Amino acid sequence: MKKRSPELRSAIANDVAKLISEQGYSHYNQALKKVAQRYQIKNQELLPDKQEIKIALQQYQQLFKPNNETLPIQRQITLNLITFLSPFKAQPTGLILDGSLGAHDVIQIFLKPEYTEQFLIWLLNQNIPYHESAAVFLFAKAKKKERPVIQIHYQGFDFDLIILDSAMHYEYPIDPMTTKRMPALSLSKAKQSW
Repeated sequence: MKKRSPELRSAIANDVAKLISEQGYSHYNQALKKVAQRYQIKNQELLPDKQEIKIALQQYQQLFKPNNETLPIQRQITLNLITFLSPFKAQPTGLILDGSLGAHDVIQIFLKPEYTEQFLIWLLNQNIPYHESAAVFLFAKAKKKERPVIQIHYQGFDFDLIILDSAMHYEYPIDPMTTKRMPALSLSKAKQSW
């Protein structure tokens, strides 16, 4: 069995961090898979772990995104959007919460509409164009679930509206970097903290 080279793991972790930061990968697994293919690595033991990638991502963002001057604007527009989407229990999540969001990064919002189709019709009635896709998220007890992701452009910024099951009040995806529940802010907390 080959030994895990610290230099190789570091190079891969740095490339994964760059993909996440520059190309908007919201799941580190997708970025890691792409980088592993580029390096032609099939042995999982040669790849960096979540903590190595998280450290590389933090270092990359400190170097290349040290001051996001648009963050207050992004937060205000996000606050406007979650207020507008409040009938669907909108909650911002992801990099906007800790301030590490880049000027051109996609802003993530959780939604819990009763029915996805109901929400899409509502968007159409509001004359908001959207693109519908899906992503696989990890939930509690290592369950993977595909969830709809509605992509919109709102007041100059791109948003991923991640549709969660409205019946599962406390079920949120697990952050693959921290292996903890992805944090989210309620409308009232966003108003207080932003």
